[in-house]
Amino acid sequence: MSENRIDEVWHDDARMQRILDLAFQTAVRRHRAANVPMTVWQDGQVREVSPFDIPLPDDPPEPPKRRAHAGD
Repeated sequence: MSENRIDEVWHDDARMQRILDLAFQTAVRRHRAANVPMTVWQDGQVREVSPFDIPLPDDPPEPPKRRAHAGD
């Protein structure tokens, strides 16, 4: 991607938000598929949370069922 193109995308707030949202949703889906927790910054601390506790726009009304963690 040329520097002009990067600059154009970088300054398009709506486009950047869509890109970041898509990246986040992809990360949540990958963690769900691998059944591993996500590391997040929450309440001033680093924490591990289940990706199944993070709602996504295309989730059904009832959240996906959790699977036992591979290490449990």
